[in-house]
Amino acid sequence: MTVGLGATVGLGMTVGLGVAVGLGAAVGLGMTVGLGATVGLGVAVGYLWGCELCNPSSCTSPPRRPSLQPCVRCLLYTVRWNATTEHDRPDATSTDSERHAPMSNTHDKKLPDVSVVVPCYNAGRYLAQCLESILGQSHTGLEVVCLNDGSTDGSLAVMQEYAERDVRVVVVDKPNEGYGATCNRGIDEASGTYISIVEPDDWIEQGMYEDMLAFASRFASPPDMVKTPYWRILMPDTPQQRKLNCSYRHRIRPPCQPFEIGVAPHLLCHHPSIWSALYRKAFLDDCGIRFMPIPGAGWADNPFLIETCCQARSIVYLDRPYYCYREETPESYAAFARNHTLVPFQRWNEQMDVLERLNVTDEGVLRAQNSRGFTYLAGITAEVPLEDPALHVEAERMFSRMDVDLVLSDAEIPPRSKDLFLELRGLPPQRTARLPYWLGLVAQGLYTLRNTGLRFTLQSLTDFLKRQ
Repeated sequence: MTVGLGATVGLGMTVGLGVAVGLGAAVGLGMTVGLGATVGLGVAVGYLWGCELCNPSSCTSPPRRPSLQPCVRCLLYTVRWNATTEHDRPDATSTDSERHAPMSNTHDKKLPDVSVVVPCYNAGRYLAQCLESILGQSHTGLEVVCLNDGSTDGSLAVMQEYAERDVRVVVVDKPNEGYGATCNRGIDEASGTYISIVEPDDWIEQGMYEDMLAFASRFASPPDMVKTPYWRILMPDTPQQRKLNCSYRHRIRPPCQPFEIGVAPHLLCHHPSIWSALYRKAFLDDCGIRFMPIPGAGWADNPFLIETCCQARSIVYLDRPYYCYREETPESYAAFARNHTLVPFQRWNEQMDVLERLNVTDEGVLRAQNSRGFTYLAGITAEVPLEDPALHVEAERMFSRMDVDLVLSDAEIPPRSKDLFLELRGLPPQRTARLPYWLGLVAQGLYTLRNTGLRFTLQSLTDFLKRQ
């Protein structure tokens, strides 16, 4: 079968595309631009429409690392992008030179491509594994900023040992200030084009930075954010340890890339996972984005998620996990819920403060924020009764900031949760449709089965039934 397509674009640009499909596939692209300059391109591909650049879920086979071969759809999108003026592109408002600076894959340049910020407080037992995974990356143009946040174990000694071995390691020894302030110090110290955050009890898989930078380089301008899914490490360091996909892999399907968060608000519904991303440092600096200096761990990543995603004008998503996140055990989370009952609601309100400050009105983003609030409440009330006076006040406060119509029309919010919402808002009961919610649960179950396998799906179903 042969398909031919001809199109005229902009100021006399003519594009011709021919595709031949047999045992393989070939794409030929010819372009005539302006004063008779001609560009010819031939690409052999194993798939024709859809790849990790445009629609990750449609890949029939993953592209070879590190080339990340584009598909026909990407080539057409590139032609369309290059035909636009600088003013029409998503990053037209940026004036910093870094946005247009080329990214190098060598480590002999003056500035690193990526500054890896490692904030550490008493994580010495895991730190060597973490640093080995960073320093062993195939992309060597890195700077590793290790910050000792007043640790009382051997964390500082481990950092200093690695700094003596590798000139890319920078050690900052400071009094204890908490996760947020420590990450901020790391960002301030960093000199790389992009910022990466790796927590000291986690690790990253080989090829992470090479692939993410190669992916970012496919676009006309360096994106503000490069986002990926991550690996969940369940029951870490026990005989029951398992490695599973996170709950948004294969779900993020922007119609084109780069995109803004309103196109893919589902990224805001799950674990903040701020560490499975690269952030352009000039973007963080220009927008004044930093962590809230909350004492201790304190879930400072939650407001940072909203700040970055809602201010980024160009996000790109590579649907391939590299970051290995050691999850808390169920016992640890239960203890957190009992001992720090109000923390999730404090962070939720701070996220709402950010959304209001940025004047975010996108319904998809606001629904995602509502969903996060209901998730927090469900997790806490599994351990602490809602009759607890302080918890009751925080739940009322949170609900008072949610739009009633958005909550009641959201098929993903459980009907019982909607009833509670109306009760705490002092509103009369309303009959809400149950069927859309249950159909959504079926769809969620099928996704979980495909994404994590039968064993975890059955466990999730059992836990769900126990909560009913």
